[in-house]
Amino acid sequence: MAIAAVFVNSIGLSLLILSLYWKVGKLPEAEIEQMVIDYLDNPTPEALTYLEEQVAQVLGTFVVNLQGLATMMCTLIFIAGCMNVILQLPLQQGVMKREFANKMYTPTAYYLGRFSSNLIIQVVYPAILVAALFWGIGIETTAANFLRLLSAGCLSIAYMTAQGYLEAILVPDTD
Repeated sequence: MAIAAVFVNSIGLSLLILSLYWKVGKLPEAEIEQMVIDYLDNPTPEALTYLEEQVAQVLGTFVVNLQGLATMMCTLIFIAGCMNVILQLPLQQGVMKREFANKMYTPTAYYLGRFSSNLIIQVVYPAILVAALFWGIGIETTAANFLRLLSAGCLSIAYMTAQGYLEAILVPDTD
């Protein structure tokens, strides 16, 4: 059931991000080229200043759009990795204390086991998100870029899952 929720959530959010950032990674080369051609028709100092301002505005918009995409992807991946653990761990405190008291396993073994099992499910989210977004955002579609984006998503979710465990441990009670 949890894996189905991850699939539905990641596919839905991928479609939302694609609707907002479709082809955002494609530099508007034709627009910049037309500005340069217009300048070459009338190469005056005023036209050069205007060209510089227009190119700076186009490139500024391009960079801001990429920053928005990166922020949205990071935020969604961070929240997905952290909140699942934060919500589950305090509910398991009674069972954990009893099992620790009975010397069934050490806290290190428990947390490594929980982290590993949680990470298997958590990695599905950025994998689907990256697979759905990679070809739609307009960046250079090479295997190296895909692997970089996928590894960044997987490392981010691993980090936030670990941070979720830390935050859940620091909260002594759910009440």
